[in-house]
Amino acid sequence: MGRAPCDCARYLLYVEAFREPIRQEHQDVSVLELTLHLSADIGLVRDKFIEFAKEESNVIEHHKLLCYVTGQTGTAQTVSCYLMTSDPLSGWAAEMNVREKLMTFIRDNYPEWWPREIVVISHHDIARGEQAKRPEEGDSIEVKPSE
Repeated sequence: MGRAPCDCARYLLYVEAFREPIRQEHQDVSVLELTLHLSADIGLVRDKFIEFAKEESNVIEHHKLLCYVTGQTGTAQTVSCYLMTSDPLSGWAAEMNVREKLMTFIRDNYPEWWPREIVVISHHDIARGEQAKRPEEGDSIEVKPSE
């Protein structure tokens, strides 16, 4: 009886595979959604998202940061921004940090981008952030009778 033929090619592939360091790449994709008025400048929102996401140490693959309008109603649009991290927890934290920075940027610079459904409490519009002036005590507010 003769020897079984050697499958040398398969043997070499297995050996080569074990010589290389084993890398397990796990990437977590986080989606940040904002609802903004139709007048919002999506190019500027996208630029600020990319700027803020790049500042986050846990965000990886900066060349894959995406931000696009993914929905629309008669008065508002939904903007979805995607970022990647190496694990779910850091992804969640990065998503929340970037969301807070975007909301602050919009509130302080472009409050008109909030949807018109934003509630006005008393005479202070909460959507306007620090730009809005709260009435001082003793200030009178003129109310015209309806005609």
